[in-house]
Amino acid sequence: MRTVPRLAAALALAAAVGTTLAAPASAAPARTPLHPVTFTTKLTRTTDGLTDIIYCGGYLTNPAQSSGAVRVDAHVECTAPVDNIYLSAALYLTNGGNIAERVDNFPNAQSADRFAVYGCPGVALSYYATGVAVFTKAGYGNSPLRLVAQSPNVTVSC
Repeated sequence: MRTVPRLAAALALAAAVGTTLAAPASAAPARTPLHPVTFTTKLTRTTDGLTDIIYCGGYLTNPAQSSGAVRVDAHVECTAPVDNIYLSAALYLTNGGNIAERVDNFPNAQSADRFAVYGCPGVALSYYATGVAVFTKAGYGNSPLRLVAQSPNVTVSC
């Protein structure tokens, strides 16, 4: 499974204590190994007294300038394949509405990536990003499971 080292550590810690994590707001901008918003959860099935757990988690980057555009990335992954992963990455103006969104379903997947991008307007503006992931696995009691992440407001100049 492909993981970013900090994400792997965050997922392991969250799995151990069963919590959702958020890194400090001072984390680096998008497309670096430091991801400011991480999240994790688990799908659980009990059969004949045995419990099967699939851990799922991911990250959402802060909006950042990339190749003449403002970009945000969302990545999710699970410890085993699930029936479907719905993943959305969206970019918003802090004082306005949704300006870019990419949504997709990933059937029979263990991981998924999605990004949203908006052409640079030539001035500094404040943006934030959201990511939505829905993990579905038949036979698991808490399926479908929905996770939502939101970045802090970030000023991007380009």
